[in-house]
Amino acid sequence: MNTVRPLRSLLVTVIALPMFLAATPVRAQFGGAAGIADAFRADFLARDMQLFVEQLRLEDWQRPIIEMLFEDYRTTFEGGVERVREQIQNNQSRIVAARPEEVMGIILAPITEWDVERRALKAQFLGNVKAQLSGEQLKRWPRFERTLRRDKELTKGELDGESIDLYTTVRQMRMPYEIEETVDPLLIEYEIELDRALITRAAKIESLQDALKQAMTEMDYESGLRAQDQIMAVRTRVRAIQDAWIDRIAESLPPEYGVPFRDRALAEGYPRAFRPTVIPDYFERLMDCPDLSNDQLAELESIDSNYEIDMADLEMRIVEAIRRNQPDEARRRVERLIEQKRTGKRERSTGPADELLAKKKDLIEETRNRISGLLTPEQNAECLKGVRRSPQQGRPPADGGRPSWNPNQGEGPAGEKPPGTGKVKPGFDARRGSFKGANRAPVDSNRSKPGGDSAKKMGGGSSPKVND
Repeated sequence: MNTVRPLRSLLVTVIALPMFLAATPVRAQFGGAAGIADAFRADFLARDMQLFVEQLRLEDWQRPIIEMLFEDYRTTFEGGVERVREQIQNNQSRIVAARPEEVMGIILAPITEWDVERRALKAQFLGNVKAQLSGEQLKRWPRFERTLRRDKELTKGELDGESIDLYTTVRQMRMPYEIEETVDPLLIEYEIELDRALITRAAKIESLQDALKQAMTEMDYESGLRAQDQIMAVRTRVRAIQDAWIDRIAESLPPEYGVPFRDRALAEGYPRAFRPTVIPDYFERLMDCPDLSNDQLAELESIDSNYEIDMADLEMRIVEAIRRNQPDEARRRVERLIEQKRTGKRERSTGPADELLAKKKDLIEETRNRISGLLTPEQNAECLKGVRRSPQQGRPPADGGRPSWNPNQGEGPAGEKPPGTGKVKPGFDARRGSFKGANRAPVDSNRSKPGGDSAKKMGGGSSPKVND
């Protein structure tokens, strides 16, 4: 009975279910898959208005009408969420008096009822928007719907590489118009194939909502895990499509664009593997070091070359380990929680990707020591003055997601350089030969900058004809 009291004490003060889930890890595992967070998340936000305007090419007279529909949707949605919160609060006395196995059923009942209303509200909103469109605008609806679905559904990915939007990645490359024209047909194929997978993923998750909620209510771990496995299968399919199209698009581009595109896409999709390191800062400082001997320059060239090869190999091994092992991590996490509950023992577990990430850290430290060991104490003090000893990992974003790069800014989290044109670690590739003699080439301060402020946000093609 003692284990029930803290739970009920928390439920008495519950304002929203996510607070409860945060305190019950096993239920949180099932709850995420059951889409409970989606019940409290609006499908349309004010910022989406620009997408409607651009993709459907709304007339000036249509905009106030669509804005009014947005406002009506927002008001109704917020009212529905508030009603659910009030129902949960009003059920507190029932929750306190209920048997432990009945608690989740009482909490989930108003959420399940609201979820049906929420879906109907979404369909009604889109239907009202369509009713305002001309025949020409309705022809654009299928393409707009795919763009909207990509914008909304990609953010719901849980696997590395699942949520990247290659449309946006291509546009951030700022390639010449004629190059973008050649890749546009491939992007349409990508859009259609990805859209089918996103529809399948959403349908599978929706079809398992009742089973997952029942598993949460009854704390039937095995049933919940079976449902999760089915959801993970469709998530893996979405990621497989993303991975395949990274290669296909890269191979369709000239090497001077294909290689940077692949680097950028992989770094955005698998940030754990391609997190920036401290080594480029060392080489940047050494570019301006005046007292390096020819032997030192030659050895630094060797260190750089070996580092580039070893790091590139490690990064791709990390990517492969993530692809291979991550789909099973959710099941293993729940199984460990179940075992912890049974035995009272908490065990830490590391996977192949963690082991490779540790090797990456070792390679960074080894290279740093080789560079420092090559220099005299005076050169270390002068040439490497102020260089941080280890890379800054960056703070997680406020929404709790993984740190992400802003392609329209020159720096990433905590001052890290963003992945993009070429490797995130500069190395000496762009200035090969600069350490081979006294007359070293100047550093190009723009070579590491990303796509730029004019990169297109919407994935709608590079020209009006592609949007039609």
